[in-house]
Amino acid sequence: MRHLAIAAAVALAAPPAASAQSTVSLEFLGEALIPQDAVVDGHTFGGVSGLAYDADAELYYAIGDDLENARFFTLKIDLGDGRLDDGDVTLESAVLFNDIDQKPFAPKSLDPEGIVLLPNGNILVAAEAVGDRFPAFIREYDKTGRHLSAFHVDPLRYDPRFDENRGARPSGGFESLTPNADFTKLYAAFEKPLKQDLAEYDLSKPTPARILEFDLETREKTAEYVYMVGTMTIEPDPKDGWFGRGLNDLVWIDDGRFLSLERQYAQGIAAGEGSRPVQVFEVTLEGAENVADKDALDGSETPVTKTLVLDFDDLLGQVKRIGSHEALLIGPKLPDGRDSLIMIEDNDFDRPTQVLVFAMSR
Repeated sequence: MRHLAIAAAVALAAPPAASAQSTVSLEFLGEALIPQDAVVDGHTFGGVSGLAYDADAELYYAIGDDLENARFFTLKIDLGDGRLDDGDVTLESAVLFNDIDQKPFAPKSLDPEGIVLLPNGNILVAAEAVGDRFPAFIREYDKTGRHLSAFHVDPLRYDPRFDENRGARPSGGFESLTPNADFTKLYAAFEKPLKQDLAEYDLSKPTPARILEFDLETREKTAEYVYMVGTMTIEPDPKDGWFGRGLNDLVWIDDGRFLSLERQYAQGIAAGEGSRPVQVFEVTLEGAENVADKDALDGSETPVTKTLVLDFDDLLGQVKRIGSHEALLIGPKLPDGRDSLIMIEDNDFDRPTQVLVFAMSR
Protein backbone atom coordinates (compact mmCIF):
# COMPACT_ATOMS: atom_id res chain seq x y z
CA MET A 1 0.00 0.00 0.00
CA ARG A 2 1.27 3.48 -0.79
CA HIS A 3 0.76 6.37 1.61
CA LEU A 4 -1.87 9.05 1.05
CA ALA A 5 -1.86 12.54 2.52
CA ILE A 6 -5.18 13.35 4.19
CA ALA A 7 -6.05 16.90 5.13
CA ALA A 8 -8.36 16.15 8.07
CA ALA A 9 -6.86 16.48 11.53
CA VAL A 10 -6.55 13.27 13.51
CA ALA A 11 -8.24 13.15 16.89
CA LEU A 12 -6.61 10.34 18.82
CA ALA A 13 -9.16 7.76 19.86
CA ALA A 14 -9.16 4.29 21.34
CA PRO A 15 -10.05 1.43 19.00
CA PRO A 16 -13.58 0.09 19.35
CA ALA A 17 -14.03 -2.25 22.28
CA ALA A 18 -14.47 -5.93 21.56
CA SER A 19 -18.12 -6.89 21.63
CA ALA A 20 -17.43 -10.40 22.93
CA GLN A 21 -14.65 -12.81 23.76
CA SER A 22 -12.99 -14.12 20.61
CA THR A 23 -13.13 -17.86 19.95
CA VAL A 24 -9.65 -17.58 18.38
CA SER A 25 -6.45 -17.46 20.42
CA LEU A 26 -2.88 -16.93 19.22
CA GLU A 27 0.41 -18.05 20.77
CA PHE A 28 3.56 -16.31 19.53
CA LEU A 29 6.12 -18.76 18.10
CA GLY A 30 8.88 -16.50 16.89
CA GLU A 31 10.24 -13.97 14.45
CA ALA A 32 12.56 -14.00 11.45
CA LEU A 33 13.98 -10.99 9.61
CA ILE A 34 14.68 -10.92 5.86
CA PRO A 35 17.45 -8.41 5.08
CA GLN A 36 16.41 -5.15 3.46
CA ASP A 37 18.86 -5.73 0.60
CA ALA A 38 17.80 -9.34 -0.08
CA VAL A 39 17.66 -10.02 -3.84
CA VAL A 40 16.12 -13.00 -5.63
CA ASP A 41 16.29 -13.51 -9.40
CA GLY A 42 17.63 -9.98 -9.78
CA HIS A 43 14.76 -8.32 -7.88
CA THR A 44 14.77 -6.83 -4.40
CA PHE A 45 12.55 -8.72 -2.00
CA GLY A 46 10.01 -6.64 -0.10
CA GLY A 47 6.71 -4.79 -0.14
CA VAL A 48 4.85 -7.97 0.82
CA SER A 49 1.11 -7.31 0.92
CA GLY A 50 -0.45 -10.76 0.49
CA LEU A 51 0.35 -14.44 0.99
CA ALA A 52 -0.77 -17.77 -0.43
CA TYR A 53 0.39 -21.33 0.32
CA ASP A 54 0.90 -24.39 -1.86
CA ALA A 55 0.68 -27.29 0.60
CA ASP A 56 1.80 -29.92 -1.93
CA ALA A 57 4.99 -28.03 -2.77
CA GLU A 58 5.36 -26.54 0.75
CA LEU A 59 5.84 -23.22 -1.03
CA TYR A 60 4.58 -19.74 -0.16
CA TYR A 61 3.62 -17.08 -2.70
CA ALA A 62 4.06 -13.46 -1.62
CA ILE A 63 2.76 -10.54 -3.65
CA GLY A 64 4.96 -7.43 -3.69
CA ASP A 65 3.44 -3.96 -4.02
CA ASP A 66 6.37 -2.31 -5.80
CA LEU A 67 4.85 0.05 -8.39
CA GLU A 68 7.91 -0.24 -10.62
CA ASN A 69 8.04 -3.99 -11.30
CA ALA A 70 4.80 -5.87 -10.57
CA ARG A 71 5.90 -9.25 -9.22
CA PHE A 72 5.33 -12.09 -6.82
CA PHE A 73 7.90 -14.09 -4.90
CA THR A 74 8.08 -17.70 -3.78
CA LEU A 75 9.68 -18.67 -0.49
CA LYS A 76 10.03 -21.52 2.00
CA ILE A 77 9.29 -21.24 5.73
CA ASP A 78 10.59 -24.02 7.98
CA LEU A 79 8.28 -24.64 10.95
CA GLY A 80 9.47 -28.21 11.55
CA ASP A 81 10.53 -27.51 15.14
CA GLY A 82 7.33 -25.63 15.96
CA ARG A 83 9.08 -22.26 16.04
CA LEU A 84 10.34 -19.53 13.70
CA ASP A 85 13.86 -18.18 13.91
CA ASP A 86 16.29 -16.34 11.63
CA GLY A 87 17.38 -18.75 8.92
CA ASP A 88 13.99 -20.48 8.72
CA VAL A 89 12.87 -18.36 5.74
CA THR A 90 14.43 -19.07 2.33
CA LEU A 91 13.74 -16.98 -0.79
CA GLU A 92 13.18 -19.11 -3.90
CA SER A 93 12.15 -16.99 -6.89
CA ALA A 94 10.70 -13.74 -8.23
CA VAL A 95 8.20 -13.65 -11.12
CA LEU A 96 7.06 -10.55 -13.02
CA PHE A 97 3.48 -10.57 -14.23
CA ASN A 98 2.00 -8.85 -17.27
CA ASP A 99 -0.89 -6.70 -18.35
CA ILE A 100 -3.63 -8.04 -20.64
CA ASP A 101 -1.38 -7.46 -23.69
CA GLN A 102 1.20 -9.83 -22.10
CA LYS A 103 3.62 -6.92 -21.78
CA PRO A 104 5.00 -5.62 -18.46
CA PHE A 105 2.92 -3.01 -16.68
CA ALA A 106 4.08 0.55 -17.20
CA PRO A 107 5.91 2.01 -14.18
CA LYS A 108 3.63 3.40 -11.45
CA SER A 109 0.50 1.95 -13.03
CA LEU A 110 -0.14 -1.00 -10.72
CA ASP A 111 -0.28 -1.57 -6.95
CA PRO A 112 -0.80 -5.33 -6.38
CA GLU A 113 -1.97 -6.28 -2.87
CA GLY A 114 -3.77 -9.66 -2.67
CA ILE A 115 -2.96 -13.15 -3.92
CA VAL A 116 -4.75 -16.53 -3.98
CA LEU A 117 -3.49 -19.86 -5.32
CA LEU A 118 -6.29 -21.68 -7.13
CA PRO A 119 -6.76 -25.49 -7.19
CA ASN A 120 -5.87 -25.48 -10.91
CA GLY A 121 -2.45 -24.06 -10.08
CA ASN A 122 -3.15 -20.55 -11.37
CA ILE A 123 -2.96 -17.39 -9.29
CA LEU A 124 -5.50 -14.66 -8.59
CA VAL A 125 -4.09 -11.18 -8.02
CA ALA A 126 -5.95 -8.19 -6.57
CA ALA A 127 -4.72 -4.63 -7.07
CA GLU A 128 -5.55 -1.19 -5.75
CA ALA A 129 -6.41 1.77 -7.91
CA VAL A 130 -3.40 3.95 -8.73
CA GLY A 131 -4.67 7.52 -8.82
CA ASP A 132 -6.71 8.06 -11.96
CA ARG A 133 -4.40 5.89 -14.07
CA PHE A 134 -5.47 2.35 -13.29
CA PRO A 135 -8.55 0.80 -11.64
CA ALA A 136 -8.74 -1.73 -8.85
CA PHE A 137 -8.93 -5.23 -10.35
CA ILE A 138 -8.96 -9.00 -9.74
CA ARG A 139 -7.15 -11.01 -12.43
CA GLU A 140 -6.01 -14.57 -13.04
CA TYR A 141 -2.42 -15.44 -14.01
CA ASP A 142 -0.44 -18.60 -14.55
CA LYS A 143 2.71 -19.17 -12.52
CA THR A 144 4.90 -17.62 -15.21
CA GLY A 145 3.06 -14.30 -14.83
CA ARG A 146 1.04 -14.63 -18.04
CA HIS A 147 -2.35 -12.89 -17.90
CA LEU A 148 -5.30 -15.28 -18.39
CA SER A 149 -8.55 -13.55 -17.46
CA ALA A 150 -10.22 -10.91 -15.28
CA PHE A 151 -13.20 -10.65 -12.96
CA HIS A 152 -15.91 -8.16 -13.85
CA VAL A 153 -15.74 -5.36 -11.28
CA ASP A 154 -18.50 -2.79 -11.91
CA PRO A 155 -16.61 0.27 -13.18
CA LEU A 156 -19.44 2.71 -12.48
CA ARG A 157 -19.36 1.81 -8.77
CA TYR A 158 -15.68 1.13 -8.15
CA ASP A 159 -13.59 2.85 -10.84
CA PRO A 160 -12.68 6.48 -9.97
CA ARG A 161 -11.71 7.29 -13.56
CA PHE A 162 -15.38 7.69 -14.52
CA ASP A 163 -16.24 10.13 -11.73
CA GLU A 164 -13.75 11.74 -9.34
CA ASN A 165 -16.35 11.62 -6.55
CA ARG A 166 -16.98 7.89 -6.87
CA GLY A 167 -15.05 4.64 -6.75
CA ALA A 168 -12.02 3.42 -4.87
CA ARG A 169 -9.80 5.93 -3.15
CA PRO A 170 -6.13 6.05 -4.17
CA SER A 171 -4.33 3.37 -2.16
CA GLY A 172 -7.72 2.21 -0.93
CA GLY A 173 -8.79 -0.45 -3.43
CA PHE A 174 -8.65 -4.24 -3.21
CA GLU A 175 -6.20 -4.97 -0.42
CA SER A 176 -6.96 -8.65 0.21
CA LEU A 177 -8.28 -11.83 -1.37
CA THR A 178 -9.36 -15.00 0.42
CA PRO A 179 -11.31 -18.06 -0.77
CA ASN A 180 -13.55 -20.25 1.34
CA ALA A 181 -12.44 -23.80 2.13
CA ASP A 182 -13.90 -25.48 -0.97
CA PHE A 183 -13.06 -22.65 -3.38
CA THR A 184 -16.67 -21.97 -4.28
CA LYS A 185 -16.50 -18.37 -3.01
CA LEU A 186 -13.95 -15.59 -3.12
CA TYR A 187 -13.89 -12.58 -0.80
CA ALA A 188 -12.19 -9.35 -1.88
CA ALA A 189 -11.93 -6.48 0.59
CA PHE A 190 -11.33 -2.80 -0.02
CA GLU A 191 -8.85 -1.17 2.33
CA LYS A 192 -10.75 2.11 2.63
CA PRO A 193 -14.25 3.51 2.01
CA LEU A 194 -15.44 4.13 -1.51
CA LYS A 195 -15.69 7.85 -2.22
CA GLN A 196 -19.49 7.72 -2.47
CA ASP A 197 -19.68 5.80 0.83
CA LEU A 198 -17.80 8.44 2.82
CA ALA A 199 -17.24 11.85 1.29
CA GLU A 200 -15.48 13.28 4.36
CA TYR A 201 -12.74 10.87 5.41
CA ASP A 202 -12.34 11.46 9.16
CA LEU A 203 -10.13 8.81 10.77
CA SER A 204 -11.10 9.89 14.27
CA LYS A 205 -14.27 7.85 13.60
CA PRO A 206 -14.74 4.25 12.37
CA THR A 207 -14.86 4.11 8.57
CA PRO A 208 -16.72 1.64 6.29
CA ALA A 209 -14.81 -0.65 3.93
CA ARG A 210 -16.63 -3.07 1.63
CA ILE A 211 -16.11 -6.83 1.43
CA LEU A 212 -17.25 -8.32 -1.89
CA GLU A 213 -18.27 -11.97 -2.22
CA PHE A 214 -17.91 -13.68 -5.61
CA ASP A 215 -19.02 -17.05 -6.92
CA LEU A 216 -15.71 -18.53 -8.08
CA GLU A 217 -17.30 -20.60 -10.85
CA THR A 218 -19.37 -17.85 -12.46
CA ARG A 219 -17.18 -14.99 -11.19
CA GLU A 220 -20.32 -13.01 -10.47
CA LYS A 221 -20.62 -10.92 -7.33
CA THR A 222 -23.13 -12.56 -4.98
CA ALA A 223 -23.02 -10.32 -1.89
CA GLU A 224 -21.36 -7.30 -0.36
CA TYR A 225 -20.79 -6.46 3.31
CA VAL A 226 -19.65 -3.50 5.39
CA TYR A 227 -16.57 -3.76 7.60
CA MET A 228 -15.97 -0.89 10.05
CA VAL A 229 -12.29 0.00 10.24
CA GLY A 230 -11.12 1.33 13.61
CA THR A 231 -9.92 4.82 14.48
CA MET A 232 -6.43 6.30 14.58
CA THR A 233 -4.47 6.07 17.83
CA ILE A 234 -1.33 7.83 16.52
CA GLU A 235 -0.84 11.15 14.77
CA PRO A 236 1.67 12.17 12.12
CA ASP A 237 4.74 14.31 12.59
CA PRO A 238 4.36 16.95 11.17
CA LYS A 239 0.67 17.15 12.09
CA ASP A 240 -0.37 17.78 8.47
CA GLY A 241 1.60 14.75 7.26
CA TRP A 242 0.21 11.55 5.77
CA PHE A 243 -1.48 8.92 7.90
CA GLY A 244 -4.10 6.19 7.68
CA ARG A 245 -5.69 3.02 8.94
CA GLY A 246 -7.28 0.36 6.80
CA LEU A 247 -8.45 -3.21 6.38
CA ASN A 248 -5.11 -4.65 5.26
CA ASP A 249 -5.92 -8.35 5.01
CA LEU A 250 -8.72 -10.84 5.44
CA VAL A 251 -8.36 -14.62 5.71
CA TRP A 252 -11.11 -17.27 5.80
CA ILE A 253 -11.33 -19.43 8.94
CA ASP A 254 -14.55 -21.41 8.43
CA ASP A 255 -18.20 -20.89 7.49
CA GLY A 256 -18.75 -17.15 7.57
CA ARG A 257 -15.76 -16.46 9.85
CA PHE A 258 -12.51 -14.69 9.07
CA LEU A 259 -9.48 -13.11 10.64
CA SER A 260 -8.87 -9.49 9.68
CA LEU A 261 -5.76 -7.37 9.94
CA GLU A 262 -5.80 -3.62 10.59
CA ARG A 263 -2.60 -1.57 10.50
CA GLN A 264 -1.99 2.13 11.11
CA TYR A 265 0.67 4.34 9.59
CA ALA A 266 1.65 7.96 10.12
CA GLN A 267 4.41 10.15 8.78
CA GLY A 268 7.34 10.37 11.18
CA ILE A 269 6.07 7.36 13.15
CA ALA A 270 7.57 3.91 12.69
CA ALA A 271 10.03 4.85 9.99
CA GLY A 272 12.86 2.35 9.69
CA GLU A 273 13.09 0.40 12.94
CA GLY A 274 10.03 1.97 14.57
CA SER A 275 6.77 0.16 15.37
CA ARG A 276 3.32 0.59 13.87
CA PRO A 277 0.02 -0.29 15.59
CA VAL A 278 -1.34 -3.63 14.32
CA GLN A 279 -4.43 -5.54 15.45
CA VAL A 280 -6.00 -8.85 14.44
CA PHE A 281 -9.76 -9.38 14.75
CA GLU A 282 -12.15 -12.31 14.44
CA VAL A 283 -14.89 -11.39 11.94
CA THR A 284 -18.26 -13.01 11.32
CA LEU A 285 -20.80 -12.37 8.58
CA GLU A 286 -23.68 -13.63 10.74
CA GLY A 287 -26.31 -10.92 11.04
CA ALA A 288 -24.51 -8.56 8.62
CA GLU A 289 -26.56 -6.80 5.94
CA ASN A 290 -25.99 -7.63 2.29
CA VAL A 291 -25.39 -4.20 0.73
CA ALA A 292 -24.79 -5.37 -2.84
CA ASP A 293 -27.73 -3.27 -4.04
CA LYS A 294 -26.52 -0.12 -2.29
CA ASP A 295 -24.52 2.08 -4.61
CA ALA A 296 -23.73 4.42 -1.71
CA LEU A 297 -23.85 3.67 2.00
CA ASP A 298 -25.87 5.94 4.29
CA GLY A 299 -24.64 4.75 7.69
CA SER A 300 -27.74 2.73 8.58
CA GLU A 301 -26.25 -0.58 7.43
CA THR A 302 -25.57 -3.48 9.81
CA PRO A 303 -21.86 -4.28 9.46
CA VAL A 304 -20.00 -7.52 10.06
CA THR A 305 -19.15 -8.27 13.68
CA LYS A 306 -15.51 -8.05 14.68
CA THR A 307 -13.86 -9.06 17.95
CA LEU A 308 -10.29 -8.29 18.97
CA VAL A 309 -7.98 -11.32 18.93
CA LEU A 310 -4.58 -9.69 19.43
CA ASP A 311 -3.18 -6.19 19.85
CA PHE A 312 0.41 -6.39 18.70
CA ASP A 313 1.54 -3.89 21.33
CA ASP A 314 1.36 -6.92 23.64
CA LEU A 315 4.26 -8.48 21.70
CA LEU A 316 6.69 -5.66 22.46
CA GLY A 317 9.36 -7.13 24.69
CA GLN A 318 9.27 -10.39 22.73
CA VAL A 319 10.17 -8.49 19.55
CA LYS A 320 11.99 -5.16 19.28
CA ARG A 321 9.45 -3.60 16.95
CA ILE A 322 6.09 -4.29 15.33
CA GLY A 323 6.39 -4.29 11.55
CA SER A 324 4.05 -2.65 9.08
CA HIS A 325 2.09 -5.85 8.50
CA GLU A 326 -0.24 -6.31 5.53
CA ALA A 327 -0.18 -10.09 4.94
CA LEU A 328 -1.99 -12.72 6.99
CA LEU A 329 -2.17 -16.45 6.19
CA ILE A 330 -3.30 -19.66 7.88
CA GLY A 331 -0.42 -21.96 7.01
CA PRO A 332 0.42 -25.64 7.56
CA LYS A 333 -0.25 -27.64 10.70
CA LEU A 334 2.38 -27.34 13.42
CA PRO A 335 4.01 -30.43 14.99
CA ASP A 336 1.49 -30.25 17.88
CA GLY A 337 -1.48 -30.27 15.47
CA ARG A 338 -2.45 -26.63 15.79
CA ASP A 339 -2.78 -24.33 12.79
CA SER A 340 0.01 -21.89 12.04
CA LEU A 341 -0.76 -18.23 11.42
CA ILE A 342 1.91 -16.44 9.40
CA MET A 343 2.32 -12.68 9.00
CA ILE A 344 4.77 -10.78 6.79
CA GLU A 345 5.19 -7.02 6.80
CA ASP A 346 5.34 -4.59 3.91
CA ASN A 347 8.80 -3.18 4.58
CA ASP A 348 8.40 -0.29 2.10
CA PHE A 349 11.90 -1.31 0.96
CA ASP A 350 13.47 0.77 3.77
CA ARG A 351 13.98 -1.82 6.53
CA PRO A 352 14.26 -5.60 7.04
CA THR A 353 11.06 -7.57 6.43
CA GLN A 354 9.61 -8.98 9.65
CA VAL A 355 8.03 -12.46 9.51
CA LEU A 356 5.97 -13.58 12.52
CA VAL A 357 4.43 -16.98 13.27
CA PHE A 358 1.72 -17.89 15.77
CA ALA A 359 -0.03 -21.08 16.80
CA MET A 360 -3.75 -20.59 16.31
CA SER A 361 -6.46 -22.31 18.35
CA ARG A 362 -10.11 -21.94 17.38
